[in-house]
Amino acid sequence: MACIYSSSVSSISAKLNFTSISNHKPRFFCSLGGAVAEPKAVNATEPLLLNAARGKEVERPPVWLMRQAGRYMKAGKGPIIFDPIRTAADVEKVREFTPDESVPYVGEALTILRKEVNNEAALLGFVGAPFTLASYVVEGGSSKHFSNIKRLAFSEPKVLHALLQKFATSMAKYIQYQADKGAQAVQIFDSWATELSPVDFEEFSLPYLKQIVDTVKRTHPNLPLILYASGSGGLIERLPLTGVDVVSLDWTVDMAEGRKRLGPNVAVQGNVDPGVLFGSKEFITERIKDTVRKAGKGKHILNLGHGIVVGTPEENVAHFFEVAKGLRY
Repeated sequence: MACIYSSSVSSISAKLNFTSISNHKPRFFCSLGGAVAEPKAVNATEPLLLNAARGKEVERPPVWLMRQAGRYMKAGKGPIIFDPIRTAADVEKVREFTPDESVPYVGEALTILRKEVNNEAALLGFVGAPFTLASYVVEGGSSKHFSNIKRLAFSEPKVLHALLQKFATSMAKYIQYQADKGAQAVQIFDSWATELSPVDFEEFSLPYLKQIVDTVKRTHPNLPLILYASGSGGLIERLPLTGVDVVSLDWTVDMAEGRKRLGPNVAVQGNVDPGVLFGSKEFITERIKDTVRKAGKGKHILNLGHGIVVGTPEENVAHFFEVAKGLRY
């Protein structure tokens, strides 16, 4: 589920969060499957985030935040798979994902949000990357050592590749579905790909991410695609090879160094430490400005380096947006 925090429709997405719009009468939007991020720039025909992602000139970096309900809100838990997939027979049973049949509410939510926002802000969709999805279904949920999926990868790679291919086909279709229903950009989460060594990333994640991007770009060439993989410091140079438009960095990477390592052909997102939001307003302001300065002018979407942490003061989140919206290049 996603919601918007906004004072003039800047957003905090959280697969469940809260929203206010700046007429001093707070309004709240929650939906299953999208987040609204950033109003249109002055005299622009499209939302600021889309222009920044496409490398167009913008007056300041757009800003949005995201966090899963199960992490930021008190209610909710991470995924639990009661029948993990670990054999060729298990993979054979995995059916192709058909969004209209399996998650029609996502399309309905995106359509409602797009109409409500009326292109005054960018509507974001979300999908999981093949290796991360495979990690959950093979491990049975979250994992500390990822021993089950690595056992499968290194002892029966054909089985894992078969599963990854099914997920790649399904996620490409899911992105296309979300775009058709109103999403104007889509973020792909490969949260667990960074558990792989660079050589294994090149075998078990990179080809499937590239396949997704290539498939989507054939039907939706102007749809910005964002890739987020936490802890990706050792993989940064490989991430643009997926073909995405934006690479999101976590806070363990210096923004100036990350920008240099990514190269000039891809936009960057991030990467303020979520813990900064526990600091004073002056400290938050200082870190925001430092991140934007290091990112350079243009092709930057301001965000945290990860999701909002449980217990983060809401007034500090509001301050984050107010400072961000006051920036100018």
